[in-house]
Amino acid sequence: MRRLLPVAACLSGVVALGACSNDSGRPPAAVAPSVKASSTKGSSASPSSQVATGTTVTVAASGDILIHGPVRRNAAAFAKQNGKAGYDFDPMFAPVKAALSKADVTICQQETPISANDANLEHTGLVYNAPREIATAEKKAGFDGCSFASNHTWDMQLAGVQQTPTTLKKAGLKVAGATPTASGAGEPATYQVGEVKVAQFAYAYSVINKAGPSPEVPSSAPWLADASWPAEGVKGILAEAKKAKEDGADIVVISMHWGKEYQQAPTSDQTTYAKQLLASPYVDAIYGAHAHVIQPCSTLNGKYVFYGMGNFLSNQGQGQASILTDANADGVIPTVTFTRTATGWSQSATYQPTHVDIPARHIIHTTSPTQNPTAYSRVVKAMDSLGNCQAKPAG
Repeated sequence: MRRLLPVAACLSGVVALGACSNDSGRPPAAVAPSVKASSTKGSSASPSSQVATGTTVTVAASGDILIHGPVRRNAAAFAKQNGKAGYDFDPMFAPVKAALSKADVTICQQETPISANDANLEHTGLVYNAPREIATAEKKAGFDGCSFASNHTWDMQLAGVQQTPTTLKKAGLKVAGATPTASGAGEPATYQVGEVKVAQFAYAYSVINKAGPSPEVPSSAPWLADASWPAEGVKGILAEAKKAKEDGADIVVISMHWGKEYQQAPTSDQTTYAKQLLASPYVDAIYGAHAHVIQPCSTLNGKYVFYGMGNFLSNQGQGQASILTDANADGVIPTVTFTRTATGWSQSATYQPTHVDIPARHIIHTTSPTQNPTAYSRVVKAMDSLGNCQAKPAG
């Protein structure tokens, strides 16, 4: 997180298949530099008239972090190579640390549970448990918090739901989404950036890995309904966002785990929710994940929705399974700049394409017209595939 800086001059006026992939990143067998941002004209209502006109705050996010077996084994190899115990994910994040550290708030999508003691990590099929070292690596890489709401939230059942937020918080990260107990359920992660308060909520299409959007939650953890958008519905999400604004949040962003796996086009659920949420004065931006490919950006009511940010770290890519291509290794870091105006908050946005180099032990790189131009061009094309994304690419 960088420090918030006020602008010197005042301004006058921002559905899915049930399984991600197996431990190697394969789908289930049944599934054969500085850039001038483009500014939107819309603004978002805010209760904080105390924030000075011209103040800016930036909020960024990344795609799925999914620690498949090969990713974990490379982290173990890096640890051994660097004289460390356990797992070392730092080399994988090193090339993108600068990109992640630019924004005031940067949010990760923690796709899977995290073990607090690195136990029970080996699983077959579509069940995951990541080493605790991933949390410290995410913090060191420049993340300030994470979304923990996905179809894999219940992979380790209640133990995973308890250990994951605890491990992330121990590493210094804030957490939105699933909570260890009913206490705190439905409440956002909050970030104080100077005089600006940012609230983040996170919701999944299913917390128990159903084949499509489902409000069903475990009987032993009924509070997980607060991390499910089918359970909450638009009305429930807006009620929580409204309360966050009433409690002092200047900006409310939503992390949505949604969409159809490996499909670039947003589903009707995605577009319907985006339109209704962004029509409200209580939701200011949406960052989407789950499809494992880049889905487009759209500008609605002067606000941004990034339907799908691809894979930030995983084993999905060319050669890992017949259905997978190099596009599954693409990711994006979108950054929305919120600027306080006389009437609310205006928005502008940029995005940084990324790519996982799987053969090079899962190192994540930024891409540009000169560095992996094929991946860069693929991301740029996908981001504006709906024709109304005003965000501009970096690089």
